[in-house]
Amino acid sequence: MKEWVLEAIKSVKGSGVRYQVSPMGTAIEAESLERAFEIIKAAHEAVLAKGASRVLTTIRIDERRDKKETLDERTGMDA
Repeated sequence: MKEWVLEAIKSVKGSGVRYQVSPMGTAIEAESLERAFEIIKAAHEAVLAKGASRVLTTIRIDERRDKKETLDERTGMDA
């Protein structure tokens, strides 16, 4: 299973967006919701292409429109 997770992360890395990997998932910072879905779909498909017969992808969206906030600011990594 580890190789499948690595394949998904490689797909996200190849997208060119900022991302952070944690033990519980991968956060991405995309310029639009549509772009985020493209990246998620590509990562999901990469796992299937690697040989998985079943993939469960869970998505949680945190979209803020009242101010610009980076992934680092949201996760407290800029401190």
